[in-house]
Amino acid sequence: MSGQTGGWGYLIQALISVLDTITDDAEWTAMELEPNLASEKINVIWHYPRRTKVVQIKSSQNPITVLDVRGWVNDLQASMMGSEYELRLIGPVSAGGAEMHAYGSILIPTPQPLYLDGLVH
Repeated sequence: MSGQTGGWGYLIQALISVLDTITDDAEWTAMELEPNLASEKINVIWHYPRRTKVVQIKSSQNPITVLDVRGWVNDLQASMMGSEYELRLIGPVSAGGAEMHAYGSILIPTPQPLYLDGLVH
């Protein structure tokens, strides 16, 4: 990512992470945004007393396809050992991609629109 596209991507990652700190499971003890790891596939690591959740947030103005989702899932799972994995999709998603709530052991919450006001609400 570079330029304006990269800036939007980081803004969306930060916004999703901040919103999750107040709306997600309240048992978390620490959160790392853009952790300093060799893998660039991990955007957020959530630390809990007995588990670790690894999250990748993908945003796109272009339609996200099932093949995109499968590739990102494979990359995410290979990037770090976590207790839980989650792939967050922000933007237009194909019908098949929107129906995926999990792929293997990776959870895929309901995709969100690529619309900042909508994400905030």
